[in-house]
Amino acid sequence: MDKLFRRDNLPPPPPCDGWGLALEGVANPATFTVPDLVEALRPVEVTAVLQCAGNGRGLLADRPPGTPWGTGAAANLRWSGVAVADLVDLAGGADDSARFLTALGADGAPDDPKRVERSVPLHAGVESGVLAFGLNGEPLSTEHGGSVRLVIPGYFAVNSVKWVVTL
Repeated sequence: MDKLFRRDNLPPPPPCDGWGLALEGVANPATFTVPDLVEALRPVEVTAVLQCAGNGRGLLADRPPGTPWGTGAAANLRWSGVAVADLVDLAGGADDSARFLTALGADGAPDDPKRVERSVPLHAGVESGVLAFGLNGEPLSTEHGGSVRLVIPGYFAVNSVKWVVTL
C-alpha cells in the first residue's frame, strides 16, 4: 500500500491498546471491539473507489487550500470487514427518528475538541457501508484508518471516516 495516497484532515490518533466502536441511534446501543465484530457478523468484501474530494485541485488556476493533488488521489481498493447493515440489525435496527448515519473519528489532538465527523443519508450508509479492518487482503494499517475505517462506496473519501469510534 506504499503507493496509495494519504490525506488526513487532523493529526492521526495516538496508538491505543483497545479500539472500541460505540454504536448509537439503534434500538440497543452497544460498544464493539474488532473481535466482537468478527465473532458476531459474517465477513464481507467490497471493491470500491476511494477518492479524495480534492483530487485534481492542484490543476486549478486558483488553488484552494489543502494538499495540491494532481490526479493521484484516487484508487480502486478491496475492503474487508463487516456490513454496517448487519451490525445495525444485530443492534435491533435503526432508531425510528434516524435520518443520517454519522461517523466520528478518533483523530485530532487529545486536548483539542475538533474531530472528523461525517454524515451520509441513513439508507446509503446502512445499505452499502462497511466497517473495514482489511485492505487488499492485508490488515488495515493505522495510516489508512485502522483499527477500523467506515467505507461508504460512492462517496468521497472524507465520508469514509478513519479511526471510527462512534457510529
